[in-house]
Amino acid sequence: MKHLFPLLLLVFSYFSVNASESYSKVEGLKAFAKLYGYVKYFHPSEEASKVDWEKFSIYGAEKVESCNSDTELLASLQELFHPIAPSIKIYFKENEVAYDISQISPKGEEKFKELTYWQHEGLGLGMKYSNSLYKSVRVHKKSQMIFKGEPTFGELIQKPLTNTISCQIPLVLYKNKVATYPRASDAENTNLNQSLARINTVGCSLGLRLGNIVNTYNVFQHFYPYFDETGTDWDLALEEALQYSFNSPDIMEIHIKNLERFTAKLKDGHINVYQSETEKYFPAFAWEWIEEKLIITQVFDENIPLTVGDEVMMVDGKPALFYFEKIEERISAATNGWQKYKSSWKSLEGSRGTELKLLLEEREVRVTRNINTDIYFDSFIENEKYKTIEDGIIYLNLDKITWSEIKAKMDELNESKAIICDLRGYPKGSHFLINYLLPQKDTSRQWMQVPKIIYPDQENIVGYTKHAWNLSYIRNSKLSDKKIIFITDGRAISYAESYMSFIEHYDLATIVGQPTAGTNGDINPFNLAGDISVSWTGLKVFKHDGSQHHGVGIQPDIWVEKTVDGVKEGRDEFLEVAIKEAKKVLH
Repeated sequence: MKHLFPLLLLVFSYFSVNASESYSKVEGLKAFAKLYGYVKYFHPSEEASKVDWEKFSIYGAEKVESCNSDTELLASLQELFHPIAPSIKIYFKENEVAYDISQISPKGEEKFKELTYWQHEGLGLGMKYSNSLYKSVRVHKKSQMIFKGEPTFGELIQKPLTNTISCQIPLVLYKNKVATYPRASDAENTNLNQSLARINTVGCSLGLRLGNIVNTYNVFQHFYPYFDETGTDWDLALEEALQYSFNSPDIMEIHIKNLERFTAKLKDGHINVYQSETEKYFPAFAWEWIEEKLIITQVFDENIPLTVGDEVMMVDGKPALFYFEKIEERISAATNGWQKYKSSWKSLEGSRGTELKLLLEEREVRVTRNINTDIYFDSFIENEKYKTIEDGIIYLNLDKITWSEIKAKMDELNESKAIICDLRGYPKGSHFLINYLLPQKDTSRQWMQVPKIIYPDQENIVGYTKHAWNLSYIRNSKLSDKKIIFITDGRAISYAESYMSFIEHYDLATIVGQPTAGTNGDINPFNLAGDISVSWTGLKVFKHDGSQHHGVGIQPDIWVEKTVDGVKEGRDEFLEVAIKEAKKVLH
């Protein structure tokens, strides 16, 4: 204990005082993060369009991290951004003056005649894949516009960066064939490019970790569509993630957990943070929280001394509930159902050959993680694709059966009295079944919406590009007047929820089970330094009546809970309730 006080004093001095008693390194990095996003996504200079933003985030974070006062921070920000954005102003608030528009007004000698600015339909800039839904364009001709709506020449981003420093950033510049006005000096560009060439984007240095936080913050700050629904304090989350980066070692696994914890606050079930070269392994069993107990639900290896129905009291020396709390704080989930599902397997993953120590009611069991991800999930015992439960009742497992297989069974389906459709997961392209269930034409036309953005911080959104499935219906379909039951739960996410949204909106079936994941919309992944990828939801999805879907999901008509006794007896209690409902048409 004798070393504790000096250590605490060192940490306090590093983050709070340094050379200036009032200066905060975290606040300095927050200022860099904000300026980085404003210039990257909204300032249309030619120099900014060509910079390596991944390396720039690391380089800038390293320079700003070395600052020890507001004066040093201001000088560093000016030095960093002037080579890529020579027309922006970064200054102490006390020195603020109106922006002089003549500084961006060419004199005519170089034929700067075209205006250029950014338009974003969702976010295309810097994303991992090209996607017809998500686009970013630095417009300089009317023919390039992806939607109607543009900033006017002279409009500025005028924002505070810290309590003492602000910025003015033009949204529109003049352009010729090779440059925007004004140009940065060749010497400045050369010096910056030489500095960026020396930046290492592998490993796990402090600069890399901070740069990744900066990049991640800005993608969501300007383009995440669900802040109104989640109520996330994203600036506070940024502060916490930066602080954690300072306090953590240069270990990639810890950095990824910090990114997970950071993005979990967004409550987006599509968010995954992963490194392609890192393979996860699992022990040969599954567990779930049932009746507020951690219960073994499946065992894949008869040599493991576990039995379905066993209760786990402690995991690695910690109470099971506490162990899961630490897992769940790294899971981005819009509903309890998705968090419960994802934590059930994320709590088991780890490095190959590592052990989990489980304390059961009467014994201790050690299990080894020795099954890779693909084999683990393929090991789950699931219901068959198709079966006749009894005369007149047919069961379809939509997680496994394809549309072509359903079509091959259409004669039997037409002769049935009730059909149970199991959608506790992700369908195999079988949503064409909806066409046969619809009694009328699909008239829902705007339940998927992509934001049109020209201003930062999601201010004054221009509008939304609206999308729908535009389903047809099959005239004289024999399925549209049958008793249909859908089973679903918190595992149903994204495409599965699009499917279920039609069932709910057009009242095509009785829904049995639990709410879906409450997360829908095409994902839009991006890469970070260190071979890290992050997926997220890039558009906004509503229920077909225009009400909120995110965090709500598709609600069941009949709620079902698993029981410990049901697990021990090998019963599918959700299916039992569905069968009971289906039998009502047999009598």
